[in-house]
Amino acid sequence: YDVAFNQGGEKGGVHLSLNYLDHTGAVIKSSYNRITTRLNSNYNFLDGRVTIGENLAVTKGSRQWSDDGFGGTVNDLNRVMKPILPVLTEDGRFAGPPGTGFDDRDNPAGLADDNQYDRINNVKIFGSVYADVKIIEGLNFRTSYGIDYDNLYTRDLFPTYNRGFLSNATAEMRLSQIHQTNTVFNNTLTYTKYLDEVHYLSVLVGTEAIENNINSFSASAKDFALETNDYFQLSAAAGERTSSGSQTGFSLFSYFGKAS
Repeated sequence: YDVAFNQGGEKGGVHLSLNYLDHTGAVIKSSYNRITTRLNSNYNFLDGRVTIGENLAVTKGSRQWSDDGFGGTVNDLNRVMKPILPVLTEDGRFAGPPGTGFDDRDNPAGLADDNQYDRINNVKIFGSVYADVKIIEGLNFRTSYGIDYDNLYTRDLFPTYNRGFLSNATAEMRLSQIHQTNTVFNNTLTYTKYLDEVHYLSVLVGTEAIENNINSFSASAKDFALETNDYFQLSAAAGERTSSGSQTGFSLFSYFGKAS
């Protein structure tokens, strides 16, 4: 689904759009949905001597996180599962390799069912603002600030199961989150003067500041009395719990210039 709005005139214009995607995957119980908003605008003032503009894109998405099982991913297992094995047992549980003569290859339908509540949720913000000022004839100043932000949240569940001789006796949940921010602040001053019809003088000086920051954490918990999507919470675990976190980043500031 797409919706867009445009407005323009002598002084500038604006464009706003909204996009929504809701997709069901080829693997059972898998999906991907995303909503994106974009805003672009620019306006000029003082008879065109000052121009201010911006561009912004915000995206929020969610998709299934698909773990590997014994023998590979769901798609891998679809290709190697022996056709003699049923999908379900007589009592309605997911079947698995019964014993001697069968490889340790998981049931792809059972693995897809285990992964149905595993999600990767992300929010991304990308944009910049700028201003352009014509100070005097030939002398121009431009400043801009840009940001690229990512927020990635992962929830991974490992329920108990018993499929043939393959099993998991302890339910587990793993969570992780990463915040990454990149910013760029740029300033330039440009002077251009035509000496005659052929020759001209052009001088550019500027500064640029770049900063990167990454924060991350992860946590896990084991042994849950109930194995429902709502009950899988860190505080509900009866067994071992772990957590960790980190932070890193860098910054760079530079001067530059050019004359011709």
